[in-house]
Amino acid sequence: EVLSRLAHSLAIRAEVDAAIRFGEEAVAMAEQLALDEQRVRALTSLGLARSFLGDPQGVADMERALELAVSLNSPEAASLYNNLGFIALTEGDVRRYAELHAESLRTARRFGDERMVRFSRWSHRSAELSDSAVQPRFVAAPCL
Repeated sequence: EVLSRLAHSLAIRAEVDAAIRFGEEAVAMAEQLALDEQRVRALTSLGLARSFLGDPQGVADMERALELAVSLNSPEAASLYNNLGFIALTEGDVRRYAELHAESLRTARRFGDERMVRFSRWSHRSAELSDSAVQPRFVAAPCL
């Protein structure tokens, strides 16, 4: 948990190399200990850091995290839908963004996560008002 949070914090602060190093360590540890919820968080943090570099592996990491979160019925899925949606938006895929944003809201509501509901609504409004591409690091949901 600590390594995942550290990786996430470093990624948000644009200390991407350190974030990737700690994220990879967190994923390895979670896999070794068979801690699936921790693996979701670790893959999310690692994917976020890699996506800031434009590394397509970042999206793949987050998609793996989302698949696992959905299979675990984890509330982490809401922030993953949100983050993947904004990456799709920055890549110009507005239809995928809309689908992922809607799923983020549905998932957050299903888990009663009002904080994520508010964040998702705010980030959606920000995207609508933006004249330029949204940078994913400014819309990444917190790793709870």
